[in-house]
Amino acid sequence: MSIFGLLLLSVLVAAIPSKFFEYLIVRRPILIITLKESSLWDLCSGLPQVYLVDYQDPPKYKSTIISFLERVKMDNGEYLLPEEYRTENLCSVFVEGINTNV
Repeated sequence: MSIFGLLLLSVLVAAIPSKFFEYLIVRRPILIITLKESSLWDLCSGLPQVYLVDYQDPPKYKSTIISFLERVKMDNGEYLLPEEYRTENLCSVFVEGINTNV
């Protein structure tokens, strides 16, 4: 059995890296280092498998990273993929967006 977590770095404020959605499918803990004011932070703040670090707030780095590493070490299961990120739901949102803009 392998134990691992995922790391995502982003300096973007508005864009959400596509790698985030690939990571969600893996259903493992994710350490995300980004701006607290970013769209990625807003999107991830309610997800239990995501550990957020604001790279502009160094005093909080250590405790969040330690919590993430402890979770990775003890975690022997997978997180559920949130309903709003399942393929069927994302496809319907995409098609709806196309239809309203045509």
